[in-house]
Amino acid sequence: MDAFTITDRHLKDVWAVQVHGEVDAFSATQLREHVRAARAERVHRSAAPSAAPSDGTEESADRSADRSVDEGAGGFVLDLTGVPFMDSAGLGACLGLLKRARAEGDQVAIAASASVVLRLLDLTHVPQVYPVHASLEEAVASMEG
Repeated sequence: MDAFTITDRHLKDVWAVQVHGEVDAFSATQLREHVRAARAERVHRSAAPSAAPSDGTEESADRSADRSVDEGAGGFVLDLTGVPFMDSAGLGACLGLLKRARAEGDQVAIAASASVVLRLLDLTHVPQVYPVHASLEEAVASMEG
């Protein structure tokens, strides 16, 4: 069994959470806690006072746009391409993360490639609710248009 790891990547305005290893009852808890802590850190950073007040200039507009991305106006991809197996507890954790990201204003998508994971997603009709892509790159590209 491969080690369970979670990696955050920031691609343009998209926050990608890359998961490697089996997502089961034990690792699902780790995944939820990781994303909860990372989201709290993003909110904390965006709530920090700006070094300069908003003065209507292009620079202050850029700072405002940066804050809006941190607050949920970007994208969130759950990258499961490194996941060879996922059980119902893992599926529930993933769907909860996607639901919360969407509720906070993010575009959301899933990247998955393992046949076992894709079958679970299909059987539970996930692609009817959240877009599923074969790679992280495809998921990110879908948010650019």
